[in-house]
Amino acid sequence: MTVSVKAPTSTTGSIQLNGSDVLTIDSSGNLTAPYNFSVTGTISGTGSSQWTTTGSDIYYNTGNVGIGTSSPATKIDFGSSVANVGQIINTYTSGNYRAGIGMDSATAAVRIYAPTVDPVATFGHVSNSDGSTFTERMRIDTSGNLLIGTTSQLQSGSNHSIHIKSSNYPQITYQNTIAATGGSYWVSGQSSNDYWYLLPAPQNKGVYLTYTSTTGWSAFSDETLKENLVPIENALDKINTLRTVTGNYIEDPDNPHVFLIAQDVQAILPEAVHMNLDHNVLGMNYNEIIPLLTAGIKELKAENDTLKSQLSALESRIQALEAK
Repeated sequence: MTVSVKAPTSTTGSIQLNGSDVLTIDSSGNLTAPYNFSVTGTISGTGSSQWTTTGSDIYYNTGNVGIGTSSPATKIDFGSSVANVGQIINTYTSGNYRAGIGMDSATAAVRIYAPTVDPVATFGHVSNSDGSTFTERMRIDTSGNLLIGTTSQLQSGSNHSIHIKSSNYPQITYQNTIAATGGSYWVSGQSSNDYWYLLPAPQNKGVYLTYTSTTGWSAFSDETLKENLVPIENALDKINTLRTVTGNYIEDPDNPHVFLIAQDVQAILPEAVHMNLDHNVLGMNYNEIIPLLTAGIKELKAENDTLKSQLSALESRIQALEAK
């Protein structure tokens, strides 16, 4: 092994090992070491650094840090030209756990890497600055199930892809902030009385299932929620205009159905027909036709009662004539 000092030039000087530079100093006093080296003791100098040390900590208050990129765009920017780029891996050596987060270069999808020993991705919040007190709120288990407020499926081996558990009765809100809908939102979920709701909040209308009767939906129908109540008149005449037909949907020719036609119902009971703006076709609420049918039955009963009264009078007259 030969150590030598290379004759300096106007710009650099170097120390060589077996004829190769191992330490180079340029005209500005900057040192370059192309190989690894170790130091016993403390390296100090009079220059400045963008990093600040406090005890065993080091921090950087201004600018961005780039790892694998020379032009970082965010506080920490990971750059790579290979798959699974930008990985942040946390290794807990005493338990051989490794987890992290990264990005798939092929799909630009964010990947969350669960621990290698117990591959469950958990999400939650911490209540102290060092993150040692963690409260789990959500997890994705090894089968891809999303569990919220619970760490296990309700039933072992079940296919509940999403399981929500809460002591405050779990609900899901669907909100549309588009001006055309007035910022409306829908709520579905469980109530304190074991009802399951689907309703446009905050209005008292919509449908719900009860825990003891899940064979059909119930709708809000209390009289205290209604106003401008007007009886349905000429119900039989209106019913007689409706076509009662069988047929099939054009896109589903193999499955026959029984139908009323929305345009027919719209002509005599427009309250039961609505324009579906997503598809620009009419839709119909068959349940809202029940009051019309009920009114028709009442009209039939009234006619039948009149005919029965007339028949009874005729029978009485006949009996009187026969008695003479």
